[in-house]
Amino acid sequence: MDRLLKSIIGIFLSFGLIFSMMGNDVWADTESKWMNLDTEVKSMTSIRLSWKKKAVAKYRLYRAAEKNNGNIRKYQKIATISGKKTSYLDKKRKKKTMYHYMIRGYDKKGNLKYRGEAEDYTGLWCSFFEYQIPDAKYSTEEIQLQLCSSEGLKPDAYCIYRKQKGDTAYHLLKVVKKKTWYVDYRDKAVKKGKVYFYKFRTYKTIGKKKYYSKYSNQIRMSATNQVGIFKAKIVEDQQNHEDEITFMLTSQDGNGEIILQNCAGFRVEKQDGSSVEGNVRAIEYSKDGNVWTKVDQEKEGNEMATLNAGKNIWIRGKVSEQIKPLDQLQEFKLYMEWLKYNDLQSSLEIDLIGGDCFTSVIEEAYH
Repeated sequence: MDRLLKSIIGIFLSFGLIFSMMGNDVWADTESKWMNLDTEVKSMTSIRLSWKKKAVAKYRLYRAAEKNNGNIRKYQKIATISGKKTSYLDKKRKKKTMYHYMIRGYDKKGNLKYRGEAEDYTGLWCSFFEYQIPDAKYSTEEIQLQLCSSEGLKPDAYCIYRKQKGDTAYHLLKVVKKKTWYVDYRDKAVKKGKVYFYKFRTYKTIGKKKYYSKYSNQIRMSATNQVGIFKAKIVEDQQNHEDEITFMLTSQDGNGEIILQNCAGFRVEKQDGSSVEGNVRAIEYSKDGNVWTKVDQEKEGNEMATLNAGKNIWIRGKVSEQIKPLDQLQEFKLYMEWLKYNDLQSSLEIDLIGGDCFTSVIEEAYH
């Protein structure tokens, strides 16, 4: 199950929003305090629960198995134990199953004083780091992979698989033999500009048998510049009207694919100290400076055209405010928001006077 979904379920549990799934002897009490419940998978059929000692007379423990579709079955009470205990071994569990647990601590009068929740998996679990796509480092020389096995049995090794864009089958790239919950692997066997797909799985040897996890989700990474770097310049065009501007963007070698938008905000600083803000709406673009294509203003997401590494694009647009004459401008910057660079929601700042342009990932879209 997605870890964000698990967190949401945990929040619901802590506020007593799904207690209808449990027996009548479990109830929400706003006066009760939260306690940490830890889990450790001891084998593929047993999970140890542990907690710090609290001033209570007894604990009640509850368990619910997770279905294949991610829904949680009804909670069942599995034990009532002394308040002096700080652990419990839940045995004879089903293999490769996610179990959800709750603990409730009561005083001598039967009042609920403490409560906690936890979950764990009786098997091997693996996934890429939650923010692998927007946060992992990559370049034309290497791609970082952040591999996690945060639940279940601690694996003995991580098996990493890769295929290139256009390939039909994965091949084994590397086996990282480390008994750890997390692996940071750098794939340096990449070629500049190429797109790769990755997945992985873990294994653990018990006795003479090797047990494998399911494959992780597939991710797409590219051996390109992590930050898109461009050059820009204003193009003097006799076809321009007073409310139009033409400029050219050049994508640096090693950049990823960028899908440009047909609109941008701008800010102008004039030599007299005044400033103007407005927007530019693209009306035409060209890939060679000669043949022009009319911009589809109704296209979904305001997408205009794709620009690849080492290529140019000329854009002609209408400006909402008077900015000419151009030779009296000290600064002229365009801001494109929510475009796509390497399939990531990004922004692009275009400096039409200085000439330098850079992309940056819009982290709010992923975090």
